[in-house]
Amino acid sequence: MNEFSRGVGLDRLLSPERFLPSRVLGFYLPFHIVPNDVAMKKFEALVLSAGANTVVVDIKNEAGLINIPFEHPLKSKMKSPVEDVGKLVELLTWAESNNILVIGRQVVMEDARLVWANPSLGVKTKDGKIWRGGGRIWANPFDERVAEYNAAFAEAAAALGIKVVQYDYVRFPADGEIKTIWHSKSNTRENRVAAITAFFAAAKPLVNQHGSLLLADFFGYTAYPDHKDMGIGQLIEAAGPYLDGISPMAYPSLYGDGIVEDVCGVKKCTPASAYPYEVVYYTVKRTLERLQKVNPEAIVLPWIQAYPDGRFGKPMGLAQFEAQQRGAFDAGATGVVAWNPSLQYHPEFYQSLAGEE
Repeated sequence: MNEFSRGVGLDRLLSPERFLPSRVLGFYLPFHIVPNDVAMKKFEALVLSAGANTVVVDIKNEAGLINIPFEHPLKSKMKSPVEDVGKLVELLTWAESNNILVIGRQVVMEDARLVWANPSLGVKTKDGKIWRGGGRIWANPFDERVAEYNAAFAEAAAALGIKVVQYDYVRFPADGEIKTIWHSKSNTRENRVAAITAFFAAAKPLVNQHGSLLLADFFGYTAYPDHKDMGIGQLIEAAGPYLDGISPMAYPSLYGDGIVEDVCGVKKCTPASAYPYEVVYYTVKRTLERLQKVNPEAIVLPWIQAYPDGRFGKPMGLAQFEAQQRGAFDAGATGVVAWNPSLQYHPEFYQSLAGEE
């Protein structure tokens, strides 16, 4: 049994680096791939050959499908063929034998399964119908029952032996017909931030008591105070005390307005994908600076872009991948995790960093 699966005391949570790899080098693994034996073999081989030491796998996806043992009064009785606890356990066993850290990605607010089973928990339109933003169905961030349900699920994941639970989509909707939403509370910045922070406050003690960490994905622009809570309730200073770390989504293609930093001179660094090092470096740096004011022990583990730049048409190859990695570590990140749901990762993605270990 290696360090990643062994139970750890709460004292170790004060020093996450004691059970995390010295540099977290991760790949994202989508929910539907886990039960596919052929695809999994290819992915596992890639992880080992590309220099990675971490896998971020969906344990609850955007549809609300789950991959861990979990019982709860609000849980839907529906079952999908791709929900396979046994296959996830096989992944955990393989990871343990190869000294690979497994991070469990838990999609929070986007949860069609939960809402269809419990319509009162859904985000509603002004005429009382379930809101579908861009075809997606969201649970109500203002409803404490949604926070409790997700906290219970996160605890179940930690109890299974997942050492890092990563909340994703823990925010208010950011796209779709937002103006058609009827909010159960006044949609003010103060109320949004309080609602989202409550999700972290509910989950962290439950996760920590099993010796695991709670992280949360934040939009990259939340690193910059001018963007406030971005209208979605994510505020670093409010959330920081209730998290063990933040994972900013530092994909250069998402920064439509670029970034404003002295290194850019009088202009913005734009288009952002032409500045992969700078975007990741400053996102991590600004996030870490703000986070450490409220929780000095918390880590920053950014997502980096491993998919083509369809927004600005700039190159996104190995040189750009490695520039993002250097930017993250130069700014003080604990590691990086690469996002590409198609699994088209470059076979040498982490080789330059792995060679430095």
